Amino acid sequence: MTLIARTFVFLLTLSGVADACACDLPAVPLCAVTVEAGQVVASFPILKPPFVWHWLRPETKDNDLEYRWQVEFGNCTPERKFEFGEFSYGVQLFKFPGGVARSGQLPTLLKQAQHTFMRRQLEGNRTVYSVVPGMEVSSRVDGAILEVTANGRDQIAQLLAALPKHALLTVNSPEAGASYTCLTQVQYAR
Repeated sequence: MTLIARTFVFLLTLSGVADACACDLPAVPLCAVTVEAGQVVASFPILKPPFVWHWLRPETKDNDLEYRWQVEFGNCTPERKFEFGEFSYGVQLFKFPGGVARSGQLPTLLKQAQHTFMRRQLEGNRTVYSVVPGMEVSSRVDGAILEVTANGRDQIAQLLAALPKHALLTVNSPEAGASYTCLTQVQYAR
C-alpha cells in the first residue's frame, strides 16, 4: 500500500468521528482561517507544547497517525451541525514500518510530515479523500501558533466557489492535552 493510500485509509476511519460534530464547539483562542489573494492560512494554537517533540515513537503502531493538523471547510446547518464541504488540507505524520524514533523541535517534525490538499467525497457510506494536484501546502511555526497555508490560485478559486463560511480545525497529538477540534468562521480579505 502506498504512502498516500495509507493516509486515506486513516482519514476514512477518522471522518466518521468528525461527521457528528456540532457547531457549538468551545472556542479555542487564536484558532483562525483567513483567505487572501490565492492562499488560505489556517492558524492552529499549539497547546501545551513539549520542550522537545518526539515522533515515530516505539509505542506507536506501524501505519498509525501520530500528528495531524487538518482544516475542513463547510457550513453550519440550522440544526447546528457542521456540514462538510468538498475540500480539506493539512499536515499529517504517520509512523510507517521501519520508522526510527526521532526527537527535536516542531519545524524538524514538520519537515518529515505530509502536506496535502484533498477532495472529500462520499462513496456509499464511506468518505474517501483524494489528493488535489497543483496545490502547494506549507507550514511554519510562529511563536505558539502553527500556520498551515494552501497556495494555488486556481485550486483556491475552486475551494472557495461554494463560499464556505466555517472551517473545522482538528489537531491530533500523542502529547497529553495537545489534541483538540475547533470551529471558526472563514475570514475573507476584502
